[in-house]
Amino acid sequence: MEPKITIITDLDDCIWNLVDNWIGEYQKQRIYQYKWGILDDEHDKSLNKSMVTSWDIESCLNPTNRDMFWNCLNDDEFWKNMTVHPATIKALETINNHPNIDLIICTDTYYKSATAKLTRFFELFPFIKPSQVICVKEKWRLNCDVLIEDKPETLEKFILKGDSSPMFTIKINQPWNTTTVCDYSFNTFNEDLAKFCIECAESYADAIKEIRQEDLYNERCYYN
Repeated sequence: MEPKITIITDLDDCIWNLVDNWIGEYQKQRIYQYKWGILDDEHDKSLNKSMVTSWDIESCLNPTNRDMFWNCLNDDEFWKNMTVHPATIKALETINNHPNIDLIICTDTYYKSATAKLTRFFELFPFIKPSQVICVKEKWRLNCDVLIEDKPETLEKFILKGDSSPMFTIKINQPWNTTTVCDYSFNTFNEDLAKFCIECAESYADAIKEIRQEDLYNERCYYN
């Protein structure tokens, strides 16, 4: 059996850009409220991801129509239109196909949007099995060797697990986690990140193989 490391990666704003798409969908729906199809609201028109400097997205953006803003996530069409950069798809497939990696997608997903969201995810990533996806809020209750995440609280709580902490915590850089401490950071989920994960897995596998060979040698010496 091949020695493996477990890699847990978040979905929203790690693999695909939720906040960008969320703001865009809200602005589009606000346009529908205007007679001439123009967003005649300077505040809502100016909203963008760089304004989201904390995990409290509503307080950062202060959308004019808060109910409409949150209901975007309950709209099946919103998730059907979600897209992913081809480089991210390739990077995730590269990680998933490596014999020394167990890949888990872990997402904090509201139950009303879970079906539409995950349906779209499996359309975009058909090489991921349903058994590889976990929906959980307190992700730090899980154990892994490498964590890929954007949420500050999740990164910090994994680090604070002590002996159960991952070998490496990796942050996908976002405006809301600029001060968050982690082992490594990447701007996007791309081939560089995939290469790093594979190097971790292969280093671990080489170490385990050396230990096994040493144990086998010692066992033979003992019986001889």
